[in-house]
Amino acid sequence: MVFKFSTLKKTLCTLAIGSALLLGATSVAQAQRHRHGPPPWAPAYGYRNNRPYGQLVSERVHRRNQLRRQLRENERLDRRDLNNRLRYERRVNGNNPDFRDERRQERESLRVQQREDRGAFRDNWKVQGRGNGRGRH
Repeated sequence: MVFKFSTLKKTLCTLAIGSALLLGATSVAQAQRHRHGPPPWAPAYGYRNNRPYGQLVSERVHRRNQLRRQLRENERLDRRDLNNRLRYERRVNGNNPDFRDERRQERESLRVQQREDRGAFRDNWKVQGRGNGRGRH
């Protein structure tokens, strides 16, 4: 018994088999792509969309803001200590021009030191915060 298929039947059969194979292959690829967690051959977080990028950035920003607040608070406490000490010295030693010049120089040196500390904090955070050298995300 010889089976004879017409050209139309051959074409339809080929299209059906091809589309079934194509549909099966794409569904496997989609399943691999959308699973959570890295595939075994990929780097730490796998695909870009599966990385906890927002959490990492938020954690970094919160840490930087916390350090900035601590720096501001320490500067305020240093200025308060200096002013209290200078006030006490003025009360004890009087308000003559020599002591006034000395107090002004101490205040200026404290301001310069705090400015340098803030600049060092900014530069250190730019270098430390990002691996690619850019300061912001």
